[in-house]
Amino acid sequence: MSLADLIQAEIKKPGTKCGIEAVYEQLDETDAATLHEVMASKVAHVVIYRALAKQGIEIGRSVVERHRKRECACVTL
Repeated sequence: MSLADLIQAEIKKPGTKCGIEAVYEQLDETDAATLHEVMASKVAHVVIYRALAKQGIEIGRSVVERHRKRECACVTL
């Protein structure tokens, strides 16, 4: 197996979904657009995490950070 294949297998394992992708599915169109905008901004990870928690969305702070760093299951080669 090539290095690219091994990396791809680690990045996107079958059946895995990024936690942020799951959050988008829970939000209405307006809130999803707001989240998309703030995820691309320089707002601290913890601020986004706390706002989502106040909305009743259970997600770890590290999930927000991994998504923003492109280290999540959303990323493909």
